[in-house]
Amino acid sequence: MVEIQTIESSTLPDFDQSNWAIPRPGRLTLSWSAALPSSILTSEALLHFRIKARADIQLSKVFQIQETPALRPEAYDSKGDIRALQIVFSEKGSSQATQIFDPQPNPTTAGTMLPIQLSEAENLHLEVRDLSGRLLWVNDLMLEKGSHILEIPASAMPQAGMYVWRVQAGEVMKFGKIARG
Repeated sequence: MVEIQTIESSTLPDFDQSNWAIPRPGRLTLSWSAALPSSILTSEALLHFRIKARADIQLSKVFQIQETPALRPEAYDSKGDIRALQIVFSEKGSSQATQIFDPQPNPTTAGTMLPIQLSEAENLHLEVRDLSGRLLWVNDLMLEKGSHILEIPASAMPQAGMYVWRVQAGEVMKFGKIARG
């Protein structure tokens, strides 16, 4: 019904063709591990499949996650707890759009991290203001295509209170509030 042409990952370091196999028709096995931990956002795509359909078919009926005695579908968070994996189906290119996520943690007692996914290399403008609109901190940088985590340091929010952040990445802009305790 379908032919898998490639499986790629811009998220998993050193992921390549040696991480997957088709042991028999209709069965795909995947496995990836690394000596050092990797930071991956909960909304971030791990893998992208390029497939060729040999007939009209709904992909959600073809691809399913199944557990076997030798291989369990799981990932581990920073505490070593097991996290479930899921398959998300999207139209061509929709998962490649630039995305700016909310800062984590928020509220914070120090600085915070701002995850972003860039569809192409972009100039970024990130700023933090107090509620009166006074600019407190700014960071302009050029980033390559892919996933990034931008740091908003504690010094950008000098005291407890509410702050407004704004980031511009090409045509995409997002803003919100950060609470510092």
